[in-house]
Amino acid sequence: MRPTVIVQAHLGSRRLPRKILMGVAGRPLLAHVVTRARQIRGVSPWVVIAVPEPDVYEIANALWHSSARLGSGPFRNVVIFGSSRPDGDVLGRYVDAATFIDASAVVRITSDCPMLSPGASSLVVARFLQGDVGYCSNVGVENGWPDGWDTEVVSWDVLRHMDSTITDPYHREHVTTWLRMTAHDFRVANVKSPVDRSREKWSVDCEEDLAKVRELLERRAA
Repeated sequence: MRPTVIVQAHLGSRRLPRKILMGVAGRPLLAHVVTRARQIRGVSPWVVIAVPEPDVYEIANALWHSSARLGSGPFRNVVIFGSSRPDGDVLGRYVDAATFIDASAVVRITSDCPMLSPGASSLVVARFLQGDVGYCSNVGVENGWPDGWDTEVVSWDVLRHMDSTITDPYHREHVTTWLRMTAHDFRVANVKSPVDRSREKWSVDCEEDLAKVRELLERRAA
């Protein structure tokens, strides 16, 4: 079974609250993330947006009333899954969403990456599908990709182990830091960029980031 893309999203961002619903080129920022995530090769046709239960209605409503047209056209096979876990327990939210979709592995994408590269993400998926690792990633400056192209693939077995083992709130919030920062028995792989582009930043953390991607995407849409 091919891995399933799960995009983590919520409205309570600390630095730029509600950023995922802010308009970029006529659509919510989150719509751009999902559109690009759907272009990743080697994955299930389904994309799950995993959100805290209280945020489900507002996020679904914003996407439905935008040009995204959630559930049809380019957004068919996209579902919003609301988890009852606390907002900070993003690992638990992933486990709940993966259980709901019966995923054998998860492609983790964050909702603040409207410039995500489907090509770079596809390379990470392809490496994971070689079948010899439980976790594959292009995350970190050492791998040379721009900030905002982050893609991780985690097997269901690894995800379930982390959920049953990890109690540290930091690792539960950041999901995969435990795999990169602590000793464990799982095999992992990194996908490096052929050119060092680690100084580029295309994720959206603040108003300045939003203005930069908004200008670029609106210019492309013109």
